[in-house]
Amino acid sequence: MYTYIYLFCILYMYQASWTVSSAQTVYADYGRKAIAYNGYVYLIGGSGNPNVGASNDIQVFNANNGVLYNSTVVLPKYVSLGSGFLCQSNWRMYHMGGGDQDGYATNYLMYSNNFQPISTPKPTQANQGPTVSTTPSPARSTTAGSPTTSQSNQNGNNNSDSDSNSSSTMPWWPWLLLGLSIPLCAICIHFGITRYKQKKEVQNTYHKM
Repeated sequence: MYTYIYLFCILYMYQASWTVSSAQTVYADYGRKAIAYNGYVYLIGGSGNPNVGASNDIQVFNANNGVLYNSTVVLPKYVSLGSGFLCQSNWRMYHMGGGDQDGYATNYLMYSNNFQPISTPKPTQANQGPTVSTTPSPARSTTAGSPTTSQSNQNGNNNSDSDSNSSSTMPWWPWLLLGLSIPLCAICIHFGITRYKQKKEVQNTYHKM
């Protein structure tokens, strides 16, 4: 019984980590599910409306501190959902109005126009999806946000956004193991020398007798 309670708690904590906070409000029309995880907001599923995206769509944008990009900016992203499933597409979003207390626009409608699974995280050629004829009209000016990253071109050749969160620093645990191994080695050497001296003293005493 305790095992089931423990599993329930783990599943509940996992589900709670995939919720959208109030500072990351998004529109999820046509039955799409909006979730937030690790600084990104994902829109999954939908009715397959051609102006929004196919039903197997997965869309993402950076929602760090509510500072989003301007509308109609193409953002190439490489998305991993934790199970080895990787997809690459041209991410496009439209400002749908709204904003937070600092004036940054927070409500966006997104879709992807050329979704397909890929096998490698960095393909040599980016997808070139068809242009969309219908665009949602923004409820207010799209200059409300303060974009801090360079805009990507239509072909998705700028992959700097996908590598911004990668870290090249060495993890801390090898240094911890190294720090613990040095005194352990010194202690072993000390006891080895002491044991050797005691053995030599016993041998010398035995020979004198």
